[in-house]
Amino acid sequence: MTRTTFTVSRAAEFFSEKELEMQMGAGHNRWLPMLLKELVDNALDACEGSGVGPTIEISTTDDTITVSDNGPGIPASTVKKSLDYLSRTSSNNLWISPTRGQLGNALKCLYAAGYVANGKGLVVITANGIRHTITVGFDEIQQEPTLCHDTETVKPSNGTSVQFCWPSDENEAYAIDCAARIGLFNPHALIMVNAVPFAEPQTERDLGFSKWKPDARIPVSWFYRHQFKSLLCAHINASPEMFTRDFIKLFAGMSSTWTQAAVLDDLRLQRTTIADAFTRDGEVHEVLVETLHDAIASYSGEAPKAKRLGIIGKGVLERLTQLRDVRPDSGTYAKVAVEDHCRPFVAEAWFVAETESDGGSTLIFGINNSTVFVSPSDLIREVLADNLIDHEDPVTVVLHLVCPGFHYVDRGKSRIAFSEEQQEAITTVLTKVCKKWRSVKARLRRDQRSSQRELERLSRKSTISAKEAAWAVMEQAYLKASGDGAYPANARQVMYAARAQIQEMTGKPLSDQYFTQTLLPDFQIENPELTAGWDVVYDDRGHLVEPHTARNIPLGTVNVREYVNGWTEPQIGEVEPSVPLSISTSGPAGCYSAAIFIEKEGFTALFEKARTRNLFDVAIFSTKGMSTTASRQLVDKLSSQGVPIFLLHDFDAAGMTIARTIRSDGRRYKFSCEPEVIDLGLRLEQAKRMDLESEEFQWPTRQKQDPTDNLKNCGASSDELAFLVEGKDGGRWSGRRVELNAMTAPQFVEFVHGELEAQGISKVLPDEETLSAAFQHVCLRNAMEVKVDELFQQAESKDQIFTSPDDLSEMVLERIKGTSLNWQDAVIEIAESS
Repeated sequence: MTRTTFTVSRAAEFFSEKELEMQMGAGHNRWLPMLLKELVDNALDACEGSGVGPTIEISTTDDTITVSDNGPGIPASTVKKSLDYLSRTSSNNLWISPTRGQLGNALKCLYAAGYVANGKGLVVITANGIRHTITVGFDEIQQEPTLCHDTETVKPSNGTSVQFCWPSDENEAYAIDCAARIGLFNPHALIMVNAVPFAEPQTERDLGFSKWKPDARIPVSWFYRHQFKSLLCAHINASPEMFTRDFIKLFAGMSSTWTQAAVLDDLRLQRTTIADAFTRDGEVHEVLVETLHDAIASYSGEAPKAKRLGIIGKGVLERLTQLRDVRPDSGTYAKVAVEDHCRPFVAEAWFVAETESDGGSTLIFGINNSTVFVSPSDLIREVLADNLIDHEDPVTVVLHLVCPGFHYVDRGKSRIAFSEEQQEAITTVLTKVCKKWRSVKARLRRDQRSSQRELERLSRKSTISAKEAAWAVMEQAYLKASGDGAYPANARQVMYAARAQIQEMTGKPLSDQYFTQTLLPDFQIENPELTAGWDVVYDDRGHLVEPHTARNIPLGTVNVREYVNGWTEPQIGEVEPSVPLSISTSGPAGCYSAAIFIEKEGFTALFEKARTRNLFDVAIFSTKGMSTTASRQLVDKLSSQGVPIFLLHDFDAAGMTIARTIRSDGRRYKFSCEPEVIDLGLRLEQAKRMDLESEEFQWPTRQKQDPTDNLKNCGASSDELAFLVEGKDGGRWSGRRVELNAMTAPQFVEFVHGELEAQGISKVLPDEETLSAAFQHVCLRNAMEVKVDELFQQAESKDQIFTSPDDLSEMVLERIKGTSLNWQDAVIEIAESS
């Protein structure tokens, strides 16, 4: 069966680290293993689709990696389509099947990632007697990728070879790890790295391993009705003259002319094209489409059993003994098949205990016969924890899941929302394979509890280092600070989450600088697999970031002056042939109605993840410590434009002082108008309400005068004074403090967003004239695509060609309220749909 390949339009934003992370579902440090995985997946699919046993060779140097296979060879037309960053080319993205790759962007990511990560955008693809050399660059003026595609004829050979530049002395190690992981889930494949096999068939069963083939006809029951409609619409768009009979026979059970005729007769669609049969005046006839779906389902027979998806079996245990130092007779295997005519599902798990493991436990996950590098669901770690497996245990657990249509919840397809039946199956197989280990671990814990008094006596005689204590609690501290990985966490937030336990274990105070600058970075370096997905943010310099434009302005005096001098009203560009949309802002007008000033760095990534800027249309700027002349100048200029500044600071003497000085004249700078600064906190009442951890604080020895005098001037209450200043000890004033970092990432987001909502911050909405001008601009741009010359003649003779809706303001406000869209986005949506 030959499937139609669809091209789906989308924005070309690959050439940025942020977009690539979203596309691949992986941080920058995991790009190389992700790219290797995608290339090997493509090679396996190509070989299986052509009916040959996969042989894949990975060759590495310190500068390049080459992946070759023995498949039919990638067509030249597919290589050409992969260079179009305005589209997605894939034969899988609308088909619901248990295939490896469904993103359709592996080559696009490959071209961009090498350039973004290493500045070397060079990819060479050889197949079917043609060598394609793709040299990648980026036009920063036009903000678009530049790809030079050269071809030359070479001696024909089997398969496809893809070579790309990636300077690293770890290329071979990554390739070996990738080959070993993928080999576990593909027992029929031979995968070599630099001519050494790291995965190869071991038995006749391996050679005959049966799984769902990429080119197999798919049961219509695997498509929900809306998915079936999307597939049909894509065919109508690509091939409107396709006969309905030809569309029907694409599905499993519909290859015979009798079943095809039966469906066509029932629906009275004999000798019709899909465009004629299922569209009316340019609209899809949804009822008839659903009727077709149900008719095919009724005639195509019983849906395939779950085992048709592919059962890997116990053989993985033997492979694990070859890869790791495994304890004899420790291996266990379990399998559960869920029979569901829409979503058949198979879960398999393997467990081995190792004789020793310096790196602790190893978890290997597979989805649809491909490896994944992060757990697809928190459920898996919860089940392992329930079975008493933690990261220090010398065990390896492998889990493989196969299903024709997982419910992915992110663009990079790394996180899955499992159904109740799937969750039960996963829990069952993991519990079965971990049963022996749980029994042993539970007995050890009982023994430990029975001798607790002796252990306490011994512990009083022994000492534990800060590093040992930190290593024991670091993972849980990061998960707590980051909301189980949902948000970025800055280093000080992780420190607050870990400090109490470390100090209790060591009996000594913990230096925050030692933790954030030494312990935490060292832990990440020494535990690369465990921390691969961690998003820890370290302090940076002060800057302001605008919402929607993402314009980043460093807070130096010259930079602030240039930024302020460049403020303008929203600019609606002139409509020109093939000109992109030109609706821009500079400064607060039409962009943001408020600003947040935070007295410290390290929260930028958290604000970005929480979409604070775009949700509330607020700019965010920060400094390190006391307010600078540049920051006061910015506050002054913003206040003169009626932009309120919302202040976030630590609850300590420095934070209270900043809250006063940011709105007060100083020797170096005097405000030209009354600053509009609103203190959001942190204050004592808020810290108590959130049960935040406080810490001791001592003023420097040069502080001779009672600090309460200054704190009173800063607006501290009597309770706050008693908390901040406890007295004088050894000639130094001392008290307590609470940092913003004491909040976990979820706490911080809830606190800031709650305060902004309480202040009634609203989305930016320009005047009717600006909205109408933007609307006109978008309509002109869109119409030009159809009749460029004619529209330009009209545009030169008229001020307005299109009539703006009378209720444009209300329409725009309805679209942006409670969303991260700005008014320009809303005008574009309205104009494009009109």
